[in-house]
Amino acid sequence: MAARRFLPFDEKVVHESGATYLGGHSRWSSKLDGSLVLTNKRLYFEVIIGGLFDKRPELFFEVLLTQISEVKVGKYSSLSKPVLTVVYKSSSGNLEQPSFQVEDPENWKSAFSSVKIGSPF
Repeated sequence: MAARRFLPFDEKVVHESGATYLGGHSRWSSKLDGSLVLTNKRLYFEVIIGGLFDKRPELFFEVLLTQISEVKVGKYSSLSKPVLTVVYKSSSGNLEQPSFQVEDPENWKSAFSSVKIGSPF
């Protein structure tokens, strides 16, 4: 179930779905289930944390679309779910390639084709 979004007035959700973070980011190593959200300005991954009565979304990963150099959609193996990999350079200069298992790769391809990624310069 999608969480209610509180976005700036000029930011709109383009696509979102459940996803599993697999790895590829220098700061995180364990698998996590959550929601991958693409807006007209950024891509982010959030997880629901807390106990039974204090559940809340926590932003786990976020990158501006202008920072993304490439988006890949593929599979690890013929038996696995499709994987979405985002390639970008972090503010510290690291090449990051976080990967997420997604159910709907064609919808993600279509969503990314509707937004502009990469630096405008």
